[in-house]
Amino acid sequence: KQWYQRRVRAPSLIEAKKILYFHENQLAYPALNTKDRDIQYGYTQIISALTADIVLFNSEYNRNSFLSSVGPFLNKFPNYKPKRIEETIRSKSSILYFPIQVQILPPLQSQIAHIIWPHRWEHDKNPSEFFLALTDLLKEGMQFTVSVLGQSFANAPTCFDMFEKSFPQNIGKWGRLDSKDDYLSFLRT
Repeated sequence: KQWYQRRVRAPSLIEAKKILYFHENQLAYPALNTKDRDIQYGYTQIISALTADIVLFNSEYNRNSFLSSVGPFLNKFPNYKPKRIEETIRSKSSILYFPIQVQILPPLQSQIAHIIWPHRWEHDKNPSEFFLALTDLLKEGMQFTVSVLGQSFANAPTCFDMFEKSFPQNIGKWGRLDSKDDYLSFLRT
């Protein structure tokens, strides 16, 4: 057994088939301040991936960003550095896209683009770059409506408020929709 397989404490789990699914990874997760990053999360994900029999990622980008970060991440540790971790994880990894059913929506009647932000309002989604791109488009004379539909939090990045106050004439909907049906209904308008 490998050193990481001995870390499984429950004997019944040693022989059980272990499948790990990554919808994001802590090695590539953007931190506001890299000095404040808790390295335990990344270390736990590496050990979990090594212990798993199958490692699934929601996208090729997610797998590549995780695997290419393993070596640099482990170089931060001064002691024992096992070899071939990236290769070991890659050899048992696959891509399993998140299953979604796409509903065909009727063609839009408007000739003005409608841009939608469906993400939560946090720094890891890079809203600053999104709003900067929208501001650049407006400066170039592009006409569009923007709807910001994700969940907001008390400590949302300031770029949300700044854009809402600066360009109210370009805002369609500002705030989270409560259900999938509300979201689909909104997309049809």
